[in-house]
Amino acid sequence: MSVLTKILTLLVSLLAIFLCGIVVVFVTSSNNWKQASQTSETLAKAAQVQAAAAENAKLRQSERDKSLIESQNEMIRVLLEENSVLAQQLRTEAEQKTAATKNAATAMTVSASLSATIDNLRTTREFVQQKLESSQGSQLRAEAQVVELNQELDRTRATLDQLKEIGRRSQEQIRNLEEDNANLRQRLEDVKLASSEVRIEGDQVKQAVRVSSRVPIRGEIKDIRDDRASISIGSSSGVRENMEFNVIRGREFLGNLLVTHVQASEAAGTLIRQKGAIVKGDKVSTGFN
Repeated sequence: MSVLTKILTLLVSLLAIFLCGIVVVFVTSSNNWKQASQTSETLAKAAQVQAAAAENAKLRQSERDKSLIESQNEMIRVLLEENSVLAQQLRTEAEQKTAATKNAATAMTVSASLSATIDNLRTTREFVQQKLESSQGSQLRAEAQVVELNQELDRTRATLDQLKEIGRRSQEQIRNLEEDNANLRQRLEDVKLASSEVRIEGDQVKQAVRVSSRVPIRGEIKDIRDDRASISIGSSSGVRENMEFNVIRGREFLGNLLVTHVQASEAAGTLIRQKGAIVKGDKVSTGFN
């Protein structure tokens, strides 16, 4: 065998070995690629399942959030309605308190007048008693002079009878007036107890008894046009025609309002003696306190 043949044989052998290696590497790579492809498909399917589950969870959470928002909105609406009812109750209590205060002031005035009348009647009774005692003395002296003073005795007896009748009537009037005064004082105490102030402690509405002799009538400007304005209080709060209110803002005096028209819950009038610009929301009061 020649050298060339040996070399060719060697080359052929090396080429065969090389080709075998390439075939082995190709087969191995092909198997790895198939496994990787299967793994990728498995991961893709798992990712799709997870995405679908996440989407479903998101939808469920969205529905729960929507239901919670609707529930909270309903709670807010109920609370607003309750707050409106409570505010109306507070306004009603304030109006009742103002009316009760006015009744109490009127009852106190009547009671003072009756007390003065009773004092006058007591003075009259003392005077009548003195007259009775004087007449009785005259009667005793007249009995000692029966013959000389018979006619004077008759007149004195007539006067005595009249004075006794006046005394009896005075006693009856005093008793009646004392009973009326006691009834008025009892009514005054009832009116004082009915005059109450509403206060809010926490989430509860309570009433505290308060007695006031003179309470200013207060409100605020609801609307204003030129020199005409309407206020938030009316006849139910004690407002009357030709009543004059002070218009104030804080401690600043802005002018006066002369009432010309009155309704139950509001009134209107003319602005007079303006010291500054009066706007909606400024306060009105019959006093400066």
